Amino acid sequence: MRLRAVEAGAEVVTRTVGGFGNTVGVNQQSVVDRMALTIESYTPDLPGEHWAEIAPFVREAVSACEQKTPYSARELLVASARHVHWCWQTAGLPLDRDVIFRREVIAEYIAHGCSHMSRASAGNRRSQLLRMSELLLGPAHQVTRLAPMPPPDPSSPYTAADVVALRSWADGQKTTYRRINCHVLLGLGMGAGLSASEVIDVQARHVHMDADGVLIEVVGTRARVVPVLAEWEAALVEVASAALRPDMFMFRPTRQTTHKNLTGNFVDKTTPSRVRANTQRMRATWIVTHLTAGTPAKALVEAAGVDSLEALTRYLRFAPNTDAAETRRALRDASRLQGDLLL
Repeated sequence: MRLRAVEAGAEVVTRTVGGFGNTVGVNQQSVVDRMALTIESYTPDLPGEHWAEIAPFVREAVSACEQKTPYSARELLVASARHVHWCWQTAGLPLDRDVIFRREVIAEYIAHGCSHMSRASAGNRRSQLLRMSELLLGPAHQVTRLAPMPPPDPSSPYTAADVVALRSWADGQKTTYRRINCHVLLGLGMGAGLSASEVIDVQARHVHMDADGVLIEVVGTRARVVPVLAEWEAALVEVASAALRPDMFMFRPTRQTTHKNLTGNFVDKTTPSRVRANTQRMRATWIVTHLTAGTPAKALVEAAGVDSLEALTRYLRFAPNTDAAETRRALRDASRLQGDLLL
């Protein structure tokens, strides 16, 4: 004998076997309740006052898409929270589904709001948001076909205002350990132009100090010695001098493991800022700083750890134009300056 009953909104199949009732089936209501709890309790790593403004909008959007996509509720929450925050805070768009989830707006966010992500991660983020767009806006809005994900573009340097924001980001961390690591990351990235993998490998014994400033000894495949820009020396000197052992790592010295995403994962766990710390952009800023200052090309090539000047030409477009008269004078006097050096 088979009976079908509904108890507390849950569908339960009950079958009597040999006079005893055995319950088989799935309590669908409990699944729904768990999903609702996940959506309601989710809190992203965003400024609290910002999340308070956009949370209802994000939660309603995810609730409308839940169990209708291949993605979990948490995956949709992560994707949509970042997207909505960028649209609302950076792009200044209203919290309107017909605006926020338009395909063109999603494409704009992926192009300009996901520079810290790998191409694969950005592509996955775009797929999640486009699936939400299809569900939230309907087929009438799916009239444009987005272009394929573009190839990676040279990292753009930080502006002067961005650098100020990054310093504030480092100073504003909640713990001393995080503050110190943020400043070390900025010092090695912005002050010495090191890549993420090079930042990870620097130990206290690789920081050399003398009357002329601070030098970073880079180990590995691009071994070299890099003079640190003066404005970024202080934190590196302080941390290296306080190290208990010469082989202690400068960045995240208490780490148990080392992996390629160490810097990115650390930044993700810090108190966020409007400007995200990114080692590629730090290196670009360091290179452009030297190009602007007129650092000798050979010296810059060696300090950057590249094979030729061609590796730096992509950054020339970020260097400011010099005064026409000054440029002409420099080009005219080049041979005289060379003669002075030969004497």
